[in-house]
Amino acid sequence: MANESEMADVVVIGGGPGGYVAAIRAAQLGLKTVCVEMDKTLGGTCVNVGCIPSKALLQSSEHFEFARLHAREHGINIDGLSVDLATMMRRKVDVVAQNTRGVEFLFKKNKVTWAKGRGTLRANNVVEVVAGTDLSRPTRPGTSSSQPDPFRSSCHFSRSTSTGCYRTSARCRLAKCRSTSS
Repeated sequence: MANESEMADVVVIGGGPGGYVAAIRAAQLGLKTVCVEMDKTLGGTCVNVGCIPSKALLQSSEHFEFARLHAREHGINIDGLSVDLATMMRRKVDVVAQNTRGVEFLFKKNKVTWAKGRGTLRANNVVEVVAGTDLSRPTRPGTSSSQPDPFRSSCHFSRSTSTGCYRTSARCRLAKCRSTSS
């Protein structure tokens, strides 16, 4: 398998609310940024299956409650009020899709590269990315005992069809960003 290589300044593992915000901000600061996410969409648990879908359903339920209990107080009479669960669920899916597309748009706008796969920290400041159809299980649990240097910021990305690595190699960019951002 032939590998492609590209350089990046920052690699963020995880495209959830913390990861995607960090990746976008790093890119806005002028750093070439890669975000590794194994799910089919960005946003993590919160956007895809947690907070956002729950709030979408809650909002629909609150509208129903208002119509059932309080609309008459406003002179609104509703006869035959009912819940269409299938429509509520479709709306929830649409709300989630709008959010995930919004994060993807921000990635494109800010030139953040989305590496689709499972990211693992390896020795010598390498982030290995394994792509595949079943990413819900670890590929080799507990294989990395060395800790990467969290202060290094220049990353090397080498990608094949099933695996890729982001390798950090220099300290200057992060130190420069720290000194100019205060």
